[in-house]
Amino acid sequence: MEEKDFLDMENEETFFEHTSKTSEDDEFDCIIGSLEELLFEEKFMDGQSSFFEKHCEVFEDHAENKLEYTEIFNQYKNYTEDVIERSLRSRISGFTMRRFEKILLSRSDQLSGEVFDLLLSLADFSEFKETMLSYKNKSKGQLDLSICGHHLK
Repeated sequence: MEEKDFLDMENEETFFEHTSKTSEDDEFDCIIGSLEELLFEEKFMDGQSSFFEKHCEVFEDHAENKLEYTEIFNQYKNYTEDVIERSLRSRISGFTMRRFEKILLSRSDQLSGEVFDLLLSLADFSEFKETMLSYKNKSKGQLDLSICGHHLK
């Protein structure tokens, strides 16, 4: 084989690569697929919107946070965790959150993408508060036209 042919083979794209899958791989893929379906379902998003609309008036755009914010945030986390767990149990036979947590811990290097970003955002207080303020402004007919970024010199 000529050197030119060898270099051409190195630059070719791989469209299929066989890897051996374990039952844990299959379980992980099934859970992530089910999570993806749930998190982008209209019913799930409507539930979140209802929660935000119900509680947004409590929040104020100040650096200092009230104790009441933490209580509402904890209610939100409990609500979303409960919805996610109940949904996964109904979709996946034998699903347990404890098992899923164990799988996630063993695959921390594989946790990227839209689903994981969304899951992490569900547990982030700063994002929660920003969402609450956004809903509050929306309910008052105000648009958030702020621009985030850095000044260029």
